Amino acid sequence: MRLYSGSYKGELREVFLIFVGITLSLLFNDWYNSLIENRTEHRLLVELKSNLLADIKVLSSCKNESEKAFMHTNRVINFLNSNATLDEQLKLDFGYLPTVDLVHFNNSAYESFKSIGFQIIENDSIRIYLSNYQGQQPRLSLRTEMILNHNVQNLWPILMLEFSQYKLWTKNNPKNIKQIKANRYLIGVLERTQQLRIFLSTDYDQMIDYLSGFIRKIDDRLK
Repeated sequence: MRLYSGSYKGELREVFLIFVGITLSLLFNDWYNSLIENRTEHRLLVELKSNLLADIKVLSSCKNESEKAFMHTNRVINFLNSNATLDEQLKLDFGYLPTVDLVHFNNSAYESFKSIGFQIIENDSIRIYLSNYQGQQPRLSLRTEMILNHNVQNLWPILMLEFSQYKLWTKNNPKNIKQIKANRYLIGVLERTQQLRIFLSTDYDQMIDYLSGFIRKIDDRLK
């Protein structure tokens, strides 16, 4: 009986050691996988922040160009509605009339998160920001496309008609000053472009604010 009891205890000891070994192995695997996921999340968040900063830089540049185009167009509208004479500045203003920049977002980090799975992000706020990130982009892209299509379909044909050689960002001379000032359709087209640019400026500001808030959430997570 003693031999049997000792053998039984030995078997129990082996089972216990195997159980402990498996448990420790599972715990280690969980810890290691968590470590890998945290490092992956950190790396992608750093990349995402870089993407967002680049997007803000592009958006700010496009906003500045849009505001510059708004200023040039405003001077042209004032000229067309007045008895002012054509000067060198106005010749340059005409060259900026159809200006509009299309915005291209850097979505490489977003696509990486998407391929891995958004669940790798532990912070709920960042996960919500990231899932809404793509939804914020179409409105801005649509607005710039609206201006571009408006200018191509309505403004560009008039400019080709009123100028013998019209070129962007250069000094341009209308073929007939009286004729271009009498072209009320041109003024209406330019005023419509200005209205769209006002909405676009608001879209730029909202998108820049959104991305800035996104970056603050990422910074909090990376601390």
